Amino acid sequence: ITQYVGAVTGTSPTLDGKIQDSPDNSTWTDVAGATFTQVTSSTNTQTIGINKRKVSRYIRHVGTIGGTSPSFSMAVSGEGYAQVY
Repeated sequence: ITQYVGAVTGTSPTLDGKIQDSPDNSTWTDVAGATFTQVTSSTNTQTIGINKRKVSRYIRHVGTIGGTSPSFSMAVSGEGYAQVY
């Protein structure tokens, strides 16, 4: 899962991104080890690998922003790969 951040504005802006999972798309919990490093400036790309066998059926990205009048231009994408053992 990749978190892309472009332009960032505001006074002392912060973005804390993480991945959560859910078995029913209703009750969500944080995925262990799936937290992005806090973003405070423009042009930041981070990728986290997740073992699909260790997460529930649904996953989502949760971003919490802080600062004074913060604004983040961002996107999140994910890709899946089959592994053969």
